[in-house]
Amino acid sequence: METTNPLRLGLYLNYGVFLYEICDLIEDSRFVLKKCFDEAIKNLERLNEVELKNTLAPLQAIKDNYELWAMDVLSDKKKAEIAQLEEQARVNALKQQHLDKMGEDGQK
Repeated sequence: METTNPLRLGLYLNYGVFLYEICDLIEDSRFVLKKCFDEAIKNLERLNEVELKNTLAPLQAIKDNYELWAMDVLSDKKKAEIAQLEEQARVNALKQQHLDKMGEDGQK
């Protein structure tokens, strides 16, 4: 089946959505869509006008999902960074409390 076949593109799109929505495999879903998109783009010049028209809609949907999911990857990384910073702040506060308590005990 040609890489630009609309049925093939639709199957890849659905598989990518399955990986993303059901399996929660964001990176894998993005990889699948990127590979499919790149392979199809290479062969667009071979298509006639009707084939091109039929191919562009699923290609656009693939591209849109890929870009949308990139924001999820970034937001997940940002959430992890924030959680790590919050944990570090909590640890630092506990250390400071301990040092303050030790200072108070030493002054008595």
